[in-house]
Amino acid sequence: MAKTYNSIGTFTAGSVLTASEMNELGENSNNFRVPPSCLLTIASLAVTTQVDLGNTTTSGTWVEQVDTDAMHDAVTNPTRITVNTAGIYLVTANLLGGASNINAFAMIKVNGTQIAQSSMGNASYFTRGQATLVHSAAVNDYYEFATAAASSLTSAFRFSAVWLGQVS
Repeated sequence: MAKTYNSIGTFTAGSVLTASEMNELGENSNNFRVPPSCLLTIASLAVTTQVDLGNTTTSGTWVEQVDTDAMHDAVTNPTRITVNTAGIYLVTANLLGGASNINAFAMIKVNGTQIAQSSMGNASYFTRGQATLVHSAAVNDYYEFATAAASSLTSAFRFSAVWLGQVS
């Protein structure tokens, strides 16, 4: 269920809060303490050339680590993080694999379209790719993770979306 943030209006010096206004303020405070966020992981998945983790035939199984706003539906859309509360989100896609001299990247797709991609990169042993996106999302917008490697790579994946605030 989407979180709602009620407007409690403005006050002037000497104003007295009503019980209704105090309840709305309390509800807003509770929502801000636990903002909408979702973290999914795949512990290990072999990547050969391009793998679209938004495609259920090629992806591993995303494991839900955190989901405060029912953003991950493991049955209907198991490869997506779907926005239930409109606002500005920080979306991050990470891959980490143990292989030498393999270039790989992480990619974020918004509503099926590639938006952000990490640069290809490698180190002496660990291959890392991280894509980050700040996105103004509407309810039902969704994020997917895709990746590619220059050759075979076994990698761990972390994929998250964290609500930063309302669009003003």
